[in-house]
Amino acid sequence: MGEVTGYTLLTEVDSSVILYAVATIGGVPTSKSIAADTVIAAMLDALPQPIDEAATPAFARLYLESSPSFDLAANVLGVGEILSHSSTVTIPSGKVYDHVRFSKSSDGGYNVFIIGDGGIVTGLNFNLQAHATSHANSNIYGVIGALSNKGPGSAKAVYGRAVMETGCTGVGVAGVFALRAVSTAAHAWIVQLAGTSETDFAIYIHSDDTPSPANFADGIVYDPNIRIESGGAFLKAFQTSGHDGDYLHYMTQLGATLFKVDKDGKVTAPNLDPLVTSLSVNLRSGSPVALYTVPSGKHFAPTKVILLDPTSDAEEGQYNLGFDAGGTDVHMLNQFGPALNKYSIFVIDNYTQGQSSKLGAAGDVLKLSCSNLPSASVTGTALIFGYLY
Repeated sequence: MGEVTGYTLLTEVDSSVILYAVATIGGVPTSKSIAADTVIAAMLDALPQPIDEAATPAFARLYLESSPSFDLAANVLGVGEILSHSSTVTIPSGKVYDHVRFSKSSDGGYNVFIIGDGGIVTGLNFNLQAHATSHANSNIYGVIGALSNKGPGSAKAVYGRAVMETGCTGVGVAGVFALRAVSTAAHAWIVQLAGTSETDFAIYIHSDDTPSPANFADGIVYDPNIRIESGGAFLKAFQTSGHDGDYLHYMTQLGATLFKVDKDGKVTAPNLDPLVTSLSVNLRSGSPVALYTVPSGKHFAPTKVILLDPTSDAEEGQYNLGFDAGGTDVHMLNQFGPALNKYSIFVIDNYTQGQSSKLGAAGDVLKLSCSNLPSASVTGTALIFGYLY
């Protein structure tokens, strides 16, 4: 039982009287009996009391030590300290209940620390180690968060949030996972994610100010010191027989596809598709023919123009592209040929060393001109590719 108000237990007389001895000034013990209910009351008074904001009790240290006793869950579970409820707890609307909490009852709920040079404060710190003689099928966990949700609300097994207050000039990180691996380890994974067939997202990144937007500097960034070994990849996925979704899908905020790679590796990129399709052009015009007008507020970098399906032989025709009046300052002298071939491709290099890039501004017109007219009247179809920005 230990000491109670200076008395040391010698023996128990009966259920209502406990015999104690107390040392006197000469060191000579004097026996004295005390009622059991008095002793119990004194012990209860020494225990932590419910929080009273007007007079919160202070304790220098709470030290708990126990020996494992596997006497729970059909004698397979041992627990050192248990915080439990004897029955279902009802939380009133608008209330918050914390089973365990490290905070003050005032000053915004924060335990405030003035931290010196190199100082560290932790809310919860544990140091566990699996002994070298542990079994190969053993497991050791730092934290297990297990929630069971049978209701319509949300359940989050682990929730960590770092708040950077106004005036903060330091670094804020909500979660850090660090792994120090060795070459003898069977596997070394920094994060492992597991789900079931009903999982919506493996990783979901959203704004903490929803529905207001959050402006991130970047999405996922690798430190420049990270090196991927031969055979590895910065991002890797495997096509399986039951895999029907896309590998990569980049969309506008309204859900329109900007870039997509499907499960078979097929790329869909509307902005890399022709800006103009199936444009019928006169391939024997003596004047430049308009192909594309740059929209208001945009610039246009043409990358490729394809002329195809001429209505008759246009082999001798030599064609140019340009934004200037003559239609020649972007690309010159493409022709159909040899005889009976049915297409001509203009591949445009806007960044040839030593030459200025030929970019169209808003309102500029990309034109097709002919340096050597075909002998007969001929029309064809033009496909126009490029970048708008």
